[in-house]
Amino acid sequence: MNAVNWDSVPVADPPPGAVEVPPSGFGFLAVAGILELGVPNVVYRLPREVRPTDMPGSGTATKDISAYLADVGISGPADPLAHCWFIVPPPSMPTEGFWDALDEAEPLRQARTGPLGRREGLHAALQILYSNS
Repeated sequence: MNAVNWDSVPVADPPPGAVEVPPSGFGFLAVAGILELGVPNVVYRLPREVRPTDMPGSGTATKDISAYLADVGISGPADPLAHCWFIVPPPSMPTEGFWDALDEAEPLRQARTGPLGRREGLHAALQILYSNS
C-alpha cells in the first residue's frame, strides 16, 4: 500500500475559498492525490467540534473511507473523521460546485473502470488542474 503522510497536513484555519472535503472515499482519495503530488498550501484540517463517535453513522463512514482507500492501495488516516478536511481549489475551478466539477474532469471521465482506474483518473485530473494554476 502507498503511504500517504496524512500528518503533514497542517492543523490550521483554511484560507478563504477552501472547500470542505466530504466524508467519503472519493473526498479522501482527492486529498491523498494532492498530497502525493506534493502541491503545497492546498490541504488543511481542523479538529472537529463534535467527536466522530458522537456523529450518527460515523463508524460506517470511517469504515467506508478506509475500505475505499484500501481498494486503491492507499493507507488512510487513522481516524479520518477526527478532523474537518479542506482543499483549496485551483483558480481554474469553481469553489461552488468544486466536487461536481472535479468529478466531471476529463481524465476522470476517461478513466478505466474500477477503483484503480478511478484513482489514476483522479490523479491525472489533479495533476493537470494544479499544474495549470
